[in-house]
Amino acid sequence: MPLLPISGIDHINMCVTNLERSIAFYSNVFGFELKEDHRDLRQYPWVTLGIANVAYLVLYETDEAAQTRDRRIIHFGFALKHGQRIDDVLAQVLKAGIKTKNDKAGNPIVAHYDRSSSLYLSDPDGYELDISIKFGGGLDER
Repeated sequence: MPLLPISGIDHINMCVTNLERSIAFYSNVFGFELKEDHRDLRQYPWVTLGIANVAYLVLYETDEAAQTRDRRIIHFGFALKHGQRIDDVLAQVLKAGIKTKNDKAGNPIVAHYDRSSSLYLSDPDGYELDISIKFGGGLDER
């Protein structure tokens, strides 16, 4: 038995260059709701966005976020609700004008794995997002 058994990832804490833009992105694209609001703080205003019992993001607005290109996060992933097709998701993303990660020919990268498929996006600050049609890439399915 592990020393600290967990039930999931609780939250991701990120520095962003513009809180309003990031709040709009994560709310409009994924349905995150404002849970805590500390935008009134002069130094490092922050918010918590969340989807109850699913995921939480803590976003801090910092001047350093604009200068730091090495954020030490390669990407983080979101699993879509069951039953969505990756081609339909891609069409919605393109229609909404959301920036995708593209191959050398300029086409959006859609990765098809044994159990799942993923589409790669960028948020307004350049964080890469892996959008998967199955939680954990379907690794726990038998």
